[in-house]
Amino acid sequence: MRKIQALGKREAASGVAFLQHLFRNPVTSNAMIVTALEFSRSGAAKLVERFIELDILKPLDETVKYGKTYRYKNYIDIFNE
Repeated sequence: MRKIQALGKREAASGVAFLQHLFRNPVTSNAMIVTALEFSRSGAAKLVERFIELDILKPLDETVKYGKTYRYKNYIDIFNE
């Protein structure tokens, strides 16, 4: 949560909403974010990139160019232990 709070006021609010989405759907895509959170496509893509930079999200398949799916690795790992 500290990582998200460090994003800045506006991004942090979006980040918290996105994090709540990730708890419900730990495997997500830009299209799912646009639908669930009513973000623009570019807004969803920027948020995904920030979460990747913060090491919160990981792409499921690095070779896919379009329509990538991402996973909330640390959250999923809790259930795989």
